[in-house]
Amino acid sequence: MIASLTMQRSSLPRRELRFILPTLVLAAAGAAAAESPPTRIDVFPPDVHLSTAADRQRIVVVAARADGVTEDVTAKAKLTVADAKLAKLEGTTLYPVADGQTNLAVEYGGHTAAIPVVVKEAAAVRPVSYQLDVMPVFMRAGCNVGSCHGSASGKDGFHLSLFGYDPQTDYHSLTRESLVDTAIDRTTPTVDVQQQCATGGQAVVHIANKIACGQIESGVACGADTTSDPPIGFGPKLRNRLVRVNAAGSLGDRLKEAAQLPLSLDFDIPSPAERRTNLVPGAAQAVTGEAWGVGRAEQDAIALASHANLARAYDDGFFDDLVTPFAGLTADDNLRRGLTAERVASLKPCFGGPDGTMTPANSTTLTDGASSVLMGTADWADERGLTPLARVVDAQSWAVDYIDGDPKTQGVLMAPVYAVNELLRRNELNLQDFDFYEIHEAFASQVVSTLAAWADDDFCKNQLNRTRALGEIDRTRLNARGGSLATGHPFGATGGRIVATVSKLLAGQAGSRALVSICAGSGMAVTMILESA
Repeated sequence: MIASLTMQRSSLPRRELRFILPTLVLAAAGAAAAESPPTRIDVFPPDVHLSTAADRQRIVVVAARADGVTEDVTAKAKLTVADAKLAKLEGTTLYPVADGQTNLAVEYGGHTAAIPVVVKEAAAVRPVSYQLDVMPVFMRAGCNVGSCHGSASGKDGFHLSLFGYDPQTDYHSLTRESLVDTAIDRTTPTVDVQQQCATGGQAVVHIANKIACGQIESGVACGADTTSDPPIGFGPKLRNRLVRVNAAGSLGDRLKEAAQLPLSLDFDIPSPAERRTNLVPGAAQAVTGEAWGVGRAEQDAIALASHANLARAYDDGFFDDLVTPFAGLTADDNLRRGLTAERVASLKPCFGGPDGTMTPANSTTLTDGASSVLMGTADWADERGLTPLARVVDAQSWAVDYIDGDPKTQGVLMAPVYAVNELLRRNELNLQDFDFYEIHEAFASQVVSTLAAWADDDFCKNQLNRTRALGEIDRTRLNARGGSLATGHPFGATGGRIVATVSKLLAGQAGSRALVSICAGSGMAVTMILESA
């Protein structure tokens, strides 16, 4: 495999939300006061492709104003089809008439836009489509009309999507949308996967399995995540009130409903808290760590080593051919050079209460980042003059009962302990048979708990069905080029970052072997064995 990384950047400060209420009241109420003229109009979709007689496309026109407010003005805009012999308009929906190409002219507030319209197989009859025939019925009955396509803009470019839909930024398929902007052939299929912290690792396993099965010769396992631009949704009270505003039959009724908005403000703020336990991973790991007797000093030592190892790797040029600079960054800006034991020891606990041992230093930071791993058969690489770095030998996923199970043995981040045990058993290996260990540092406490479990006779006998403990590892081989505590942790990208790092390590040592262990929320994990190519 051949790997690359895009720099991870720390999350930006949370933007203020004070603009939301006045913006929503004005947009929802359709106040009679004079509106500022639009600075531009956007039309969605930006181009229309109609295929077969039953196809159709609803047009949405959004006006952006100087005060930062955007509004759905579809009902107010003038829509005109240049050639009515090819396509016809019924309200705001385009239907095919005959094959050919034409334009849809859109006018509003002194601004114009020309939208290309392509019609193919206009006379062909197709079977009923769930997407085209069924979903629009539900959408018309819900929020996919009128101002629901609007959005509110606020301070620092913060964007709030009404009803979770923002035509400027939302994609139903991130990987596919990303691919079509590259030079990769657009006939290349994509698949989106999601397993919280293990997402990037699962993407690697997915591609490796398809190659091993002979279904493909090559593939790219990629992942990205952002914490600085989170999707903030509306809570049920606010959604219900906005639907009532939107459904009001008159300006007076709309104003009356809008007046109740201050009483309905609730937001669905993204959180890593588990739905079943209402605990964030750090709080849950604090319980597990305490059960294993994990101390503060050992956690701080892992954090210090993570930053020191990453800094040394950058200084040695290890990442020079792995990293793609982005947004002015040439190195992970979560890295703290010169971090001292005294500084780390001075930090107050952030999980586990005032007597807790988990701090901002020994708990990973959620960041923005992206990673990709190019994978393929040996023949495919040879034909293109590419030198593989490593080979995926085997992989194992696992899950634990973090809801009702013992937090010591079934803690939310304990699944890698069991997954690695199965990998070792299947491949007839010992825990010590590896030159490199890459354990995702979600929290130093999780790393220590994992290592403690493998070294515990009773746990290995009762939980892993072993005759004795798996034993200890050589800590100097652990996260030798830095871990998540130093790089930061963009959920979708961490797996690719780990595989990329360990692949280059393996390439530099012939006949070497590595163990990858990635814990994930909801009691899950993905683990892998890799070897030098």
